[in-house]
Amino acid sequence: MSDLDKISRILSEIAVKIDALELKFYEHTASWTMLMNEEVLLYLDHDPGRDMIVISGDVADPPASARAQRYELLMQYNNQWAETGGIRMALDGPSGTIVQIADIPAAGLKMVDMQTILTGFTETLATWRQMLESEIQEVAKPLNSGGDENMIRV
Repeated sequence: MSDLDKISRILSEIAVKIDALELKFYEHTASWTMLMNEEVLLYLDHDPGRDMIVISGDVADPPASARAQRYELLMQYNNQWAETGGIRMALDGPSGTIVQIADIPAAGLKMVDMQTILTGFTETLATWRQMLESEIQEVAKPLNSGGDENMIRV
């Protein structure tokens, strides 16, 4: 059984198990799309050179008024790779859509592990989508909210 056949079989089993709405395989590009629910479409690409499956999904187009703040937050998130399991964020072009990406080793891939990864990836994407599409909110109130401007809080 080829790597693509094995991955396709695993993804087909997962799609049924998690009630994904649709799974499509594109042989000419060694890629799949999985419609997880009405709002989340995942792209899965096999990278044979690195023996990885690259999972990605469109997160959001943040409001123009919030882009700088959102981009800074995403850069900080990308720096937390050890805590995020390697999930990272990128832009698909200048002022483009924010995309969530993760690389998963294809070697030794097990259905239960991939199911956990896809479910967690989808949940993370939905959380980021909600945060990034919302209007700018006050992130933190100043420590000194009414007292002397020169006061040092200990």
